Amino acid sequence: MKKSVLSISKKDLAYERWLRNFIKAPSPKELDEMEKEILKKPQNNPYYQPLQGA
Repeated sequence: MKKSVLSISKKDLAYERWLRNFIKAPSPKELDEMEKEILKKPQNNPYYQPLQGA
């Protein structure tokens, strides 16, 4: 059964507030840290060889 918009409970609103904590956009510092982590890790497939032209 589908809930109507007016019948949202307090529990649903508490979940929404909790969820918003994780939806926030990352700060510039966090983005820099993520970028550094990505650059440290090797390529997913070490045997990958891009196609060579003729």
